[in-house]
Amino acid sequence: MGRAVALACAWADGGVPPATIVQELADALASLDDATLAPDAPVLLARYRQQFTELEAAARAAFSTSPACAGSAFHSAAPDPLPFVLYRLPGILHAAGLYPPAELEALAGKASPTWLARLALRHLAALALAAGAVADLHARRLPPAAFPARVTDLVRSVTAIESAAPRPSSPEVNTP
Repeated sequence: MGRAVALACAWADGGVPPATIVQELADALASLDDATLAPDAPVLLARYRQQFTELEAAARAAFSTSPACAGSAFHSAAPDPLPFVLYRLPGILHAAGLYPPAELEALAGKASPTWLARLALRHLAALALAAGAVADLHARRLPPAAFPARVTDLVRSVTAIESAAPRPSSPEVNTP
């Protein structure tokens, strides 16, 4: 297992502070070379698909099991907004700049494995940060109204980190 995969696994396990994730990502993108990253691309893409799917399923489950969805509190004067903002999580992630897994995988035939590995590593860091925001939301440390902006800011903070490697020149692949 390469260093990039090890970082992604550590982030997924949780408990890593957001500032540490951002710094580790920046260090990794600056220091990992093509020979190190290229073999990790398929593993990073698979981990991204798995983690995205799990986060999306957890968000949908939170909504479907909420009293509002079950009908027991649908007519309440003050329904809990938490399940509603969680339901929107995949859309928030996409709007903030994360590709759905299928789009990343579609790039596999058009982009270099190194570029894909770097992009997948950014996306995995963003998912780890989003999962932290979900945990803060559940623990009531983050109000539901602030959740979309917090996730957007966290995702953009890692997708904006540049690497030393050149980007592909193809317009359909050269995206943020």
